[in-house]
Amino acid sequence: MHWTLLLIAAALEIVWAAGLKFTEGFTRLWPSLCVGSAMAASMTLLAFAARGLPIGTAYAVWTGIGAVGTALAGIYLFNESAAPARLACIALIVTGVIGILRFPDFYTRLHAMGKTDIAGVALMVTGIAVLEGFTLN
Repeated sequence: MHWTLLLIAAALEIVWAAGLKFTEGFTRLWPSLCVGSAMAASMTLLAFAARGLPIGTAYAVWTGIGAVGTALAGIYLFNESAAPARLACIALIVTGVIGILRFPDFYTRLHAMGKTDIAGVALMVTGIAVLEGFTLN
């Protein structure tokens, strides 16, 4: 149940993040209302999912899926770059999410030490930072 809520929340994050382009800086009423609604629903579902999941895992997965989905939506909807280096960076983010999900025991040990999903988050942050670098150039 909590994972389903998290996946729906992540899908809504993609909707609102990609939808920002259609709001034209929140100057268009209906796209702005849709983005605001998707944003509120996404955050609410993330909060509900976090009731039954570790917050580090829930937030990292939500952010990772949102970042990858939004990048892919940008490629598909807005003709953004699909350069191999950019796609490799997207793959790093996916790898980070898979790492967080694949190694829950690793998470449990880090959590017991007062740490969070360091390895997965590090891969995701690296992928996002490099992806942003390719987007800006």
